[in-house]
Amino acid sequence: MIKANFVKRTQISNDQWNSFVKDSPQSSIYYNTWYLDSVCSSWNAIIVEDNNSWLAVMPLNHGNKFSIEYSLLPNYIQYLGVIFASEKGEIHRVYQNVKNVLNAIIKEIPGDIKLIDYNFHPNIDYLLPFYWAGYDITPRYTYWLELNAGWESLNRKFSRNVKSDIRKAVRSGLHCERSLDIAPLIDCLCKEDYLDSLDLDRLKALWVNVVLNNAGFILYVKNSEGRIERGGAFLIDNSKLIYFLASSPAQQKLGANSFMIIEAIKQCYKLGNIQYFDFEGSMIESIEHYYRGFAPQKIVYYKVSRNTLPPLINYVYSKKESRKRKYA
Repeated sequence: MIKANFVKRTQISNDQWNSFVKDSPQSSIYYNTWYLDSVCSSWNAIIVEDNNSWLAVMPLNHGNKFSIEYSLLPNYIQYLGVIFASEKGEIHRVYQNVKNVLNAIIKEIPGDIKLIDYNFHPNIDYLLPFYWAGYDITPRYTYWLELNAGWESLNRKFSRNVKSDIRKAVRSGLHCERSLDIAPLIDCLCKEDYLDSLDLDRLKALWVNVVLNNAGFILYVKNSEGRIERGGAFLIDNSKLIYFLASSPAQQKLGANSFMIIEAIKQCYKLGNIQYFDFEGSMIESIEHYYRGFAPQKIVYYKVSRNTLPPLINYVYSKKESRKRKYA
């Protein structure tokens, strides 16, 4: 008989949790305890098990403001939500088991949480129990570039604008350097007012753990004088390389961003086990149009949310979310 339990972070074994994440069909760097500890001020989890065997887990980022409890997707994480143990069998039985697990999780989500908002992993396409329980289910889109065809095949498919950017970057004498030092990138982001103090502290803490776990690197595009024209952070996530974070180009006309992305794709081949380059978004029309120039495939994932905030608090929250959507 399946049973869902709300478990505090202090009760979670790193080894058991991370082993479950590694073996899950939805395995992702975002679910590892070291990653969650870096970006969440406080997180707990709902764990579903059957005869002491874990069937699913759902980490919950915990927050409290004005004495109101909420659980939101943290910054620096694209997906969270529920992940499952691997399961095989007839499709109708698999969906029934998923339904049972999700129903158990929904019942265990603390009732005092007035706002919950998560993006679920693209691998999860059955979310009806949340819909039936009154949650909103919203499709979102990202792009993954499949790398198995090889560099020459990819290069032929890039748009004229991307190829033009590369030619401009080469003519301008730009070059790319790989690094583990995020400090110059942070300096660029701070100049752009991209980070507040809390975001900055969490990004620094996260990157220390990324380096310790050999899970990422930085690329800096520099001009002939050594000045940084563009910087980007990339995460190694199993068989994907994620375009995690980037500064704005110092000069838009130099083609530095496309030049950096092309170098990141080349790094995928050097790493040897990377099958996809994950653009990690975007829902902004101009950025989506730009990413399509690299000929990636469209990936759908779902946002699951429920809002029972008091009217005045909800008004303030809605204003903040409206502003955030301009940059997300």
